[in-house]
Amino acid sequence: LKEYYDKNESFMKEWNAGYDGTRAFGYAFAELFLREYVKERGIEALHSALRKLADVNRDVSSAEEFSEIVLKALGTELEPCRRKTEKEMLECITALNRFNPKIPHASILKLGISRKESSIAFDMESIRRKNLEERFSSLKGSILGFLRELIKATEAIVG
Repeated sequence: LKEYYDKNESFMKEWNAGYDGTRAFGYAFAELFLREYVKERGIEALHSALRKLADVNRDVSSAEEFSEIVLKALGTELEPCRRKTEKEMLECITALNRFNPKIPHASILKLGISRKESSIAFDMESIRRKNLEERFSSLKGSILGFLRELIKATEAIVG
């Protein structure tokens, strides 16, 4: 981490998990970043950022642009434990490794709908029914498409 900051690196903003040399560093860096963010700002700030990200209405394929959008929503820089001295950096890392944040009881947040924390109850039967209906609808479309092709082929042979 010290070397990353000393060299004024920024590859984490364009990080690609496919590069084996930076893979382990990247995962540790990301975990450190999230731990520091939650420790300093709280879980509510993370929820707020997720709501902002839910408002992004376009596909983003550039790693740089993706990082820019996420960091803007989070309202922070991608610099976990960046400190003036190596000793302060190590103290920060140690503190974050010991940090055990309280994660709220699992719920589904109504992202982008409400600024207040809220949850909706799971209706598993309704979810299963909807999933089954979607599968049947897809199967129906496939069967109808097959029948249309079969009729065209039969007409070509008969005609």
